[in-house]
Order: sequence, then C-alpha cells, then structure tokens
Amino acid sequence: MVASSVLDELARGVDLVNVSLGRVAIKAVGDSKLDLASYVCKGARSTVPLHGARAVASAIEELPAGIPAIETAGDLFDPKGVYWAFWLRARTRADGTAVASFWVANASFEAVWINPVWHGLGYPVASQRDRIAAQLKQTILNMKALPASVFEISDQAIYRDFGLVLGWRAHLRSRRGFVLAVGLTWGVCLASNAFFASGLFGRLCPHLAQRLRPAVEVSLDAFQVVERYLVAADTAITEEGHQ
Repeated sequence: MVASSVLDELARGVDLVNVSLGRVAIKAVGDSKLDLASYVCKGARSTVPLHGARAVASAIEELPAGIPAIETAGDLFDPKGVYWAFWLRARTRADGTAVASFWVANASFEAVWINPVWHGLGYPVASQRDRIAAQLKQTILNMKALPASVFEISDQAIYRDFGLVLGWRAHLRSRRGFVLAVGLTWGVCLASNAFFASGLFGRLCPHLAQRLRPAVEVSLDAFQVVERYLVAADTAITEEGHQ
C-alpha cells in the first residue's frame, strides 16, 4: 500500500512552491441589496481581491425576495498559479436593508513535478489540475477557523455589531395591506358617522347615541391625522424607490 502510494507520487505527484495565501472576512450592511453589492464589487475599500469581490457581489444582487437567507460558495482555479474561493451568507431585512457576511481566500503558487523526469520530458504540470486544486482546497480548510460571530447576520447580531435597528419601513412591508387597512377603517368611520347623522340611531337608542357620538367624532378626527401620516410615509417609500 505504501509502495503503491510512493509510486503514484513519483508518477503523477505535484508539489506546490512559492505559495502565498490570504483570507479576508467581512460583515456589512447596505441600504439595499444593490447598495451592498456595489460596495462589495468595488473591493470593499480595497480589502477584498476584485475577482472574488465580483463573485460575492453577484450573489448578493441575486438575493431572491421572500427568502429569509441564502448561503453560497464558489471558487476559481487556474493551474498556472491562481486560486481563490469564497463563502457567503446574506439576507434582505424586513426594512429593505441587506446584510451579508462572507470570506474570500486567495492563493498564488507555482506547481512543479515531484519527479523532475516529467519536467525534463516536457509534460505540462497543468495536466494534474485536479491534484493541484485538491491541495489548495485542503490548505484553505486547514487555516484557522474564524469566530462564529463573524457569520451571524440576525437582527440581534446587527444591532450588537453595528448598533443598527430595523427602520420604520419594516412596519409597512405590505403596501396592499396598508391600502386595504386605510380604506376599511375609513369606511367604518364614515359609515358610523353617517349612521349617527341620519338620526336613526338617536331615535332607537337616544341615551346610548348621546354618549357614543363624541367618541365617534373624536375617533374620526384621530383617524384623519393617522391617515395623513401613513400616506406621507407611503409617499416617502415610493419616492425613495424611484431614486
């Protein structure tokens, strides 16, 4: 078994020399997934290799609506001396902001035959790309593990790390529900006010009508104030979405 392994190494073994290995881990929050992707694509202030940054940014841009979170990974390998890999966890928050945590590792290297005879005969070492890639992947796996807190992207973790809470837009996620709620409440108030104004309720229950009329009028006035506020908030969301 040992002899077979030694013979295999002599026949097809490849060694990696002049290896340079690096890794960066980042957690970031953006006003939207596009803002976050743009920040990452530009290299996150030159801390992330651009080839890896573009792959991470592309995954963030494609965050599907309605999905709580995604995790994805990828790598790129060139047997002539370039290898990089990334891992990403990202999600869109209830207020429309986006958060991502990821790492990117990159390596430069030179691959050489263990048996110099193959080099002398002119056989390309790149023919052993699977062996080279496997060695590089294992090298990255052997790197010191990152703290688990780096990959936490819950609302609690974002508040802990950045002091950011969910914005008010989180409470107005359903524009359709907002419109229906406003319409229904407005209709109930108008119907109640019309019922009182008709005098029918007053004739049927004069004492109760006298007690309830002020409360209905106050409720109607209060709802008008709340309606103006909600409409203004909804308008702000619409204008922000067009910018």
